[in-house]
Parts: sequence; C-alpha cells; structure tokens
Amino acid sequence: MSISDFFHSTTVSEPSYATLKDAIKSDQKDFQEKSPGITIKSGKMIPIASGKKVPVQQFLKDRFGNYEAVAYVDEEKVIVLLAHSSNNLKEYKKSYKNFEKLIQSYRFFDNVIEGDRGFDLTH
Repeated sequence: MSISDFFHSTTVSEPSYATLKDAIKSDQKDFQEKSPGITIKSGKMIPIASGKKVPVQQFLKDRFGNYEAVAYVDEEKVIVLLAHSSNNLKEYKKSYKNFEKLIQSYRFFDNVIEGDRGFDLTH
C-alpha cells in the first residue's frame, strides 16, 4: 500500500493546458483512454491561501487500481497540479483531509524559476 502527494506544473503555452478548463478536459480524456472503466468525479472547490478556490478532479480505480485526486491551480504563466494518490481506497479516503489541508496551504511565489537549467516563465 502506498500513498503519495506530488506537485507538477506546466506552462499555459502547452496546447492541451492552454486554459484551466483545457487542462482538466485533457486529463479526463487521458485517464479515460488509458483506463476505460475509470470513475471520474468533480470534487469540491477548495480555497487556497490567497482565497481563490481551485477545482479538484478525482480519478478512481485506474487500470493499475490507483485512486488519485488532482487540484488544478491556475496561475498567470503556469497551471500547477497538486496530486494525491494511493493504491488503496481506504487509505486514500483516510488521508484525503490532509490533501485538502495541503491545497489550502498552497502559495504561489514567483514566475521566475532558477535552478540547474534555470528558466524564466515571464516571457
């Protein structure tokens, strides 16, 4: 049994993620194509630290038996994905409140990211 929370962002210039609505539709389509029997539910909107509310999608019982929730945070230059995943439904449900708390604590810092391959999202 495993539980994991992870973060991912993609620039809004990526065609399938041009808007928040596009990002959600793209993920729904991708999950449905890879796991035809999957259950997809829209979760409640959860407020983040700024007060903005973000949508959550739940992807339940994919082809590998995983349960996943994804919060989509629409920022100026990127769409940030906060994900919660488990291969055990009981543990997924048990830890979901902590995932909500993680979402509520989210803060966006800057469009400029510096690192090994530093790049600037302000262009």
